[in-house]
Amino acid sequence: MLDQALTNRSAVNEHRAQADNERLEFLGDALINLVVAEYLFQGHPDWSEGELTPRRAAAVSAPSLALVARRLELGRLLRLGRGEAQSGVRQLDSVLSSTFEAVAAAVYLSLGYDAAGRFIRSCLQPVLAQADQLGSAIGGEENFKSRWQEWAQQHLGQTPTYRVVEVSGPPHRPWFKVETLLGEESIASGDGPSTKLAEQRAARDALNRMQAAPRQSPPSAQ
Repeated sequence: MLDQALTNRSAVNEHRAQADNERLEFLGDALINLVVAEYLFQGHPDWSEGELTPRRAAAVSAPSLALVARRLELGRLLRLGRGEAQSGVRQLDSVLSSTFEAVAAAVYLSLGYDAAGRFIRSCLQPVLAQADQLGSAIGGEENFKSRWQEWAQQHLGQTPTYRVVEVSGPPHRPWFKVETLLGEESIASGDGPSTKLAEQRAARDALNRMQAAPRQSPPSAQ
């Protein structure tokens, strides 16, 4: 099962493997989401759905799972086709995160849900701690966009807008980069597992930048 979890589709023919890890990735994705959701739900009964969701999303994002995969050195262990191995794909976040998903699924199928849960929680503990800190910052300040809009209108006489400038990661776990603009000028950017969260981070960064800069006078009234 572990051999299959560490076998990329490109390596099936060259290594004469019976199957690649894509089906395990599918199962592992759902499994990790469930384990993290259960961990947060049971550990923080006072958190609302709006507070739980960004924490879970941060913990199961491709960059977070890739970080775990690097600690486990899964990139070194992953079996790839000759062409893929020479291209450096074993270091991509999308490949590493998918490999960790497959390994988690292999643990579940071999040893059951309890063992898989312990394995996932243990591997993700540093990520969960970071997600908790991130969630505390965002959960208590979910009106960054409103605050940024109010500040820009009051001091600059303009209303901020937002645009998505980049989408990365696999289709089932996209990662968004968003800019906030005043007119055509890009003021700050933020990223995250949803456009909503990325916009909040961009607004927070814009506020920090503009409030630290010399105060500009609002346009004179006509």
